[in-house]
Amino acid sequence: MKEFEGDFEQMAVTGLGGSAAGAKATQEEMSWIARAVIGERVPWSKFKFYDKDGKLISVPEPKWQEAKWQKAWIFEWA
Repeated sequence: MKEFEGDFEQMAVTGLGGSAAGAKATQEEMSWIARAVIGERVPWSKFKFYDKDGKLISVPEPKWQEAKWQKAWIFEWA
């Protein structure tokens, strides 16, 4: 997640707005991960994240029931 400020959740929530909201490609890709997990297509445990030096890092699974994920839930289940 190099060259980006913040964590997975911040990036994914920004990415849910798409390019119209100024999201960069990596942010949109993080939102696709969120949607895949929320939509029950891929379990969170299948994803691996790396720091800017290429070292594997632990990213805790977000609390998907929080309001900030509402748009992802709508995309997946509407």
